[in-house]
Amino acid sequence: MSLTPGSLAPSFDLRGIDGKTVRLSESKGRYTLVSFNRFAACPLCNLAVREFSRKAPELAARNLRIISFFESSEE
Repeated sequence: MSLTPGSLAPSFDLRGIDGKTVRLSESKGRYTLVSFNRFAACPLCNLAVREFSRKAPELAARNLRIISFFESSEE
């Protein structure tokens, strides 16, 4: 499936790493960046996540929510 800029993404409800449910519907009315990463030990992916984490307060103030997926087992 591919999306074009401005198109609506399909809804999803998934369990986050903290055990809480992550719902795309909670992003309604907000800018949302959905990031797909290789695996939890990927150095480049971790640099991107670190940068998002560092800028989290600034991005939240701009009404941006970030949801990141990793191609890794739950463990």
